[in-house]
Amino acid sequence: MKRLLSKVRDPKDTMITFEAVEEHPIGEKTQLTEGVCTERLANNTDGALFFRVSMKKGSLIFQHHHDCVEEMVLYKGRLLEVISNVKIDSNLAIKFEPGKSHTLYALEDSIFYCQLYRPK
Repeated sequence: MKRLLSKVRDPKDTMITFEAVEEHPIGEKTQLTEGVCTERLANNTDGALFFRVSMKKGSLIFQHHHDCVEEMVLYKGRLLEVISNVKIDSNLAIKFEPGKSHTLYALEDSIFYCQLYRPK
């Protein structure tokens, strides 16, 4: 878990690997950065990791990328993907392919669900 937290808290564009994310214990709520909390959810899908992420208005998930696919659905609130300047509203989904850098900024208090998996 220390490896994951050090990567998430690094303001430089950092690769966060599937293996690092896998270290997040199921059911444990963790503060990633100021105003950003995550909880890994149990699932029965082999090779996929599921999370619930909450962001307070004004909080930021620093620029990063993965060696896997990340799909997210915004359940509540409003986010800005800073690099592409795309606003994400409730009930919209976004997909980041492996190597695609992204930064999320909370325009409102927000909750989203995401899954990470290796491309087939």
